[in-house]
Amino acid sequence: MRCKRLRALLSSFARRWMSQSERMVKIGTDRKRRRALALHYRLILAFAAFILPTVARAVVIGYMGADRVEAAEPHNVLVGPGFTDVSPHQLLRTSGDVLYVVAPTCDDYPSCPSNGLRIYAATSSGTPSGFTEQDSAHRPLTAGSVAPAIDGADIIHVAWNDRGGNLNYRTFSTASGLWSATTVLAATGWTTFGQGDEGVALALDASGVPHVAYTTIVAGTRRVGYVNKIGGSWSSPTVVDDAPFDANQGAWHPTLAFYANGDLLLAWFVGSFNYVPDGTIYFRTRDHASGTWTGTMTIAGDTLMTTIDNGPSLLIGSDGTAHVTFLNAGPAANGSATAGDYVHYYYNTGSGWTANHPGGGTQITHNPSLGPGPNGAVRIYGHGWQGGRIDGHGNDLYYFEGGGAGTWGAWTLYLAGAFDSSVSTRWSQFFQSFPQTLDVAYWADVYPNIMYVGTDAATSSGGPTPTLTSTPTTTPTPTATSTPASTATPPGGGTQTVDSTSSQITFTGWWVTTADAGATGGSEQLGEFGGDAATLSFSGMSVQVVYRQDTNRGQAKVWIDNVLVGLLDQYGSPLAQRSATYSVAPGTHTIRVVIDRSKQLQSSGYYVGVDAFVVGAGSTPTTTATMTPASTSTPSVTSTPTLTSTPTTTPTPTATSTPTSTATPPGGGTQTVDSTSSQIAFTGWWPTTADAGAIGGSEQLGEFGGDAATLSFSGMSVQVVYRQDTNRGQAKAGSTTRS
Repeated sequence: MRCKRLRALLSSFARRWMSQSERMVKIGTDRKRRRALALHYRLILAFAAFILPTVARAVVIGYMGADRVEAAEPHNVLVGPGFTDVSPHQLLRTSGDVLYVVAPTCDDYPSCPSNGLRIYAATSSGTPSGFTEQDSAHRPLTAGSVAPAIDGADIIHVAWNDRGGNLNYRTFSTASGLWSATTVLAATGWTTFGQGDEGVALALDASGVPHVAYTTIVAGTRRVGYVNKIGGSWSSPTVVDDAPFDANQGAWHPTLAFYANGDLLLAWFVGSFNYVPDGTIYFRTRDHASGTWTGTMTIAGDTLMTTIDNGPSLLIGSDGTAHVTFLNAGPAANGSATAGDYVHYYYNTGSGWTANHPGGGTQITHNPSLGPGPNGAVRIYGHGWQGGRIDGHGNDLYYFEGGGAGTWGAWTLYLAGAFDSSVSTRWSQFFQSFPQTLDVAYWADVYPNIMYVGTDAATSSGGPTPTLTSTPTTTPTPTATSTPASTATPPGGGTQTVDSTSSQITFTGWWVTTADAGATGGSEQLGEFGGDAATLSFSGMSVQVVYRQDTNRGQAKVWIDNVLVGLLDQYGSPLAQRSATYSVAPGTHTIRVVIDRSKQLQSSGYYVGVDAFVVGAGSTPTTTATMTPASTSTPSVTSTPTLTSTPTTTPTPTATSTPTSTATPPGGGTQTVDSTSSQIAFTGWWPTTADAGAIGGSEQLGEFGGDAATLSFSGMSVQVVYRQDTNRGQAKAGSTTRS
């Protein structure tokens, strides 16, 4: 959930005003360094408070959304101030298909001293495009953990704890748009909570009766309390956790889910202090007929990471299968001296909990979150690295899809950006309107927190198209975001060169104008930060990206009309001008060069340059003023995923090779180019692996993101031949004509 980093919007304000020497110092991203940066942050927050009233929308939308590649379903719709957690399900849809989000706010980590509780409604039904806060005059104050649910009359029930040590309850009428008065349900004695302490869970039974589990202090120890409103009045609070405690341990993060028959499942974990690998998960079930609780169950032999960044997250399918995910305190990773945070998953069909960990149980994240998926599957959301790295966690949002005893899908990109946050999903056993729509909420890792919503159609096939946003880490002198004045259209039968200084190119993020006598027009735009992009709308049959090759260059993804067509690697020596050409069907298109924040191992930097675009002849020009691609046409070059694998032993690397010629089949026939051929250039680490079933008796096997196999060929088609296996991953394939 929270690395609690100074990143994204407010951090970018700080970096804009740093001196060059200050920008050379990498600001720490772990929790221990955050207090040391508190004063620095407060100064920036004061600046933000002054400037944000007039530019907030431009900053938030322009930074987190304006440079995104539009997906079939929007994944980053701005909600407003607020944050999310995984135990409560903070999104709700009415019977009229209007999405609501209930969230606490946090202005200053970790205590959020002035936080309040807000409820937002989408401005339209169906897929939301914006949100407005409801009844702000009566919003509750000093809210900590928040848990909502919606009933069959479209009344939203909300429970939360406050700084006064109380558990509170209100309802919100979606018909009138008004909050009810507050009812105090219990005195918890818990006043020391911080952001991430998931202390309240609420679920409605089939009759619309609320049931609440919450953190309460008993004799100085954190325990789990429970109340319900069966019979029309609230029950007396009772303590329902009965698991044993060791010294300094307590009950963490209660969460609730109903079975379809009305039985209520409670999950929590017992542990000591934040980021201590000593947690144990426990479950109890309340019988719907008798109202009694069963004995406590546990998952033996799986130690949880005791932390605010850990659910557990709970979901029960309509078939009665219970699902739970949490962070296992696995072995140290990425050179860390502490245990790793590995995503673990179990399911229970009635005969006990069975493990089926996605990604082999080695994917690291913070606070994995369960939500419904298409066709009865479930999803586990978290944040991590592009390229599926399993030795650390990154900022981008991902998900696994699968569940039960079935096979999990890949760690799939949902959204790129500074979203080191917990994801809340929309789910309930009862009153789950429009279950075919998958809604999630998350927040940008900035303070004050800013919340977003993403929506998918559950009936869609395959994973959603990733939406890319910018994640700056240091700030050079920015190039202002420009609005293209027109569509680039070459003269009949010719070409048009659009220099990097042209207003026809939209640069989003931070791009430096760099003088270079060898560049088109004497300069190029140089970027560094993942998600920053250069966009051009053009009319023609081809487009060429011109850039400068150098030893400090990284890689960028190239998208045409929302389709990934290639990875542009700008590393090389000596400094020289290079280009990549992409062919498209005649018509109007949009090309985007998006910095991937990846590079070859030997490169000394991540810089990506845009010198110019060269457009090949096409149709009549069409004026445009969009900043995001709007065309739905499909270019003739598309990406086709292929499979790579992980060798079982450490191989001897294959040296990077240079193709000696272009593969050209005989007239009307085909030509097979074996993996041992010098016509194929392998960049990175590719061991030769013997395999009697492979062409020529062997194949080249790679493992690391960004490594590539390249073939120059002359023909009308090309086929990639590979060996399918259970330890294989995925690769992107693209085709370009280089000059």
